[in-house]
Amino acid sequence: MGAASIRTRLRVVGPSYQAASLKPGGEDAGEGGAAGARYRSDGRIVALACGAAGIETARQVLAAYDAACPPTIVLFDADSCAVENAMRAMRHSLRCQLEDAIDGVSLEIGKVWLAHDTSRHVIVEPGEPPRLRLVERDPVSGCRPSADLLFGSLARSGLPALAGLLTGSGTDGVRGLGILAETGGKVFVQRPADYAPRDRYDAVRAQGTELADLRQEAIPDWILEQTNAETPPA
Repeated sequence: MGAASIRTRLRVVGPSYQAASLKPGGEDAGEGGAAGARYRSDGRIVALACGAAGIETARQVLAAYDAACPPTIVLFDADSCAVENAMRAMRHSLRCQLEDAIDGVSLEIGKVWLAHDTSRHVIVEPGEPPRLRLVERDPVSGCRPSADLLFGSLARSGLPALAGLLTGSGTDGVRGLGILAETGGKVFVQRPADYAPRDRYDAVRAQGTELADLRQEAIPDWILEQTNAETPPA
């Protein structure tokens, strides 16, 4: 599928983004949010692809999650030691369940799976319930695990999904994000800070994928809003 088949429309969301400050687990929204807003996962699978420069954003997303968070896969294109150190520092303070990716595990509400094993890819297998699969095959465009492969598996599965590209080097995940958008998935890209790599962001803009363009501080609330079964239809 060529990039030319995807039409351009980026929605820029910066500091003025007014999310509902949704609180998982049914807590009331804080000051500045929608009073009494509640969160209940709609079951949509969340998949995030994260480079080394996006690890802090991934940490912020997980810190915003509660025990009722959407089933989430975070794929890292970064040094495994750096990932493990970053997650170890916050693992015991998280309210969601955080585990390394395991072959055959069911994707359930309240659980987050980390994919950073460079010997295997990670894909989603549809079913009741959907499951995570680890696949031994050659790198895709030099990447393993490959975000393109993960996003592509979500597109083929037909499952409700939300996917995002966090800041990182290279263009892995750009094509897969476009395919997922064309099959009805909700997608976003992180707008990089001035000092951060722009590879993924610029490649997404050049491809023309229709998506939300989010600054780092807007991403956690946006994910919760988009996966909230209590959010009124647009």
